[in-house]
Amino acid sequence: IQAQQIAPGEWLLHLAYHNATKSVRAFSRIFVLSDGSLYSYNENDNSIQTYDKINVLNDNDIADIEYCSSEKALIIGYTNGNIDLLYSNDDIYNIPDILISSTINKKINEIKVYGKMAYISFDGGIAVINVTKKEITDTYAFTDMVSSTLVYHNRIICSSADGVFTADLTDNLKDPSEWKCIEKRGIFPQLLEHNDSVVIKANDKGLFYIDIDNGTLKRLYSDIESVNTSNSSMFVY
Repeated sequence: IQAQQIAPGEWLLHLAYHNATKSVRAFSRIFVLSDGSLYSYNENDNSIQTYDKINVLNDNDIADIEYCSSEKALIIGYTNGNIDLLYSNDDIYNIPDILISSTINKKINEIKVYGKMAYISFDGGIAVINVTKKEITDTYAFTDMVSSTLVYHNRIICSSADGVFTADLTDNLKDPSEWKCIEKRGIFPQLLEHNDSVVIKANDKGLFYIDIDNGTLKRLYSDIESVNTSNSSMFVY
């Protein structure tokens, strides 16, 4: 009813941490993404630390996290397109290029890391971050949102609302004509590599191997909720 000024330092964030969707090991800690918020568990002293816009981060509502081991940086992508790089001493570096761009659809859907490069799948296409240089080096626009990206041998594969597309890494990836559609019969929100093959998860809860040369699908599982890979293992439930 009556406006009242609040002094700096009196604001508190009350964030939800009930629904954990992803965990990443970095800096002798396990970082957990839960309900769009971030916390870590320290394996050395069993302590728990939360991260938010007040104490460390540059934004709220996290969409995905991934660790770049070569640069020792945790990459944090937000639903509004903003990106943070978090380091072991809690230093933070902000990359707001997608956030402040003229692109209408900016929501980040997935982050994958290959060496020093991070591939950001977002509703406007794919952005490539050179983590060493702390900058976006390339952006590939798509007419529909990109849910997942995979670098496989010398090729790049992505899944969009229009289907699964692939191109050679040496192609001019900014040119839409260089991308070949290899599957358009469904919506595939997740691309993974397992045993030197490409695996795709479908919205109908099916899991398939896909031949990226001709688009042939081989069903692995039906009615699954989640899939992930680690080294040579694949975890499905």
